[in-house]
Amino acid sequence: MFFLPELAAVAAFFLFFNAPAHDNEADLSRLKKISWFSIGMNGFVGQQSEGERLYRAIAAKNTGKEAFISLASSKDATPEAKLYAACGLHALAFNSMDELFQQDKNQEVTLLQGDILSRTRFNLIYSRIKQSGCD
Repeated sequence: MFFLPELAAVAAFFLFFNAPAHDNEADLSRLKKISWFSIGMNGFVGQQSEGERLYRAIAAKNTGKEAFISLASSKDATPEAKLYAACGLHALAFNSMDELFQQDKNQEVTLLQGDILSRTRFNLIYSRIKQSGCD
């Protein structure tokens, strides 16, 4: 006979191990719509941005490189989303990034640093990512 705490532990075990895998397509779809770029603990309460969480989840998957190339090439993705793609491709040591981001270099992006939201040129952030990555 199970006691209530043991039953709850068994139920939690089965829910965790039988849960569907996190969907890479859903993450990519959400990342395409991101409207501001932020790396690190930013904002009033110091949290990691949704865009950063999504790009890190995608990068951790075996299909990360293909997903980021697709995102960088997408006409539907925001320029901020493409910066996260650049972060992912840099982390995965992809060498042909300039070709993917050539058309985006003159666009403006919304950037969150600390608790300050500002507009800046894509190329400025992209060149930093290319040199140092996002970690």
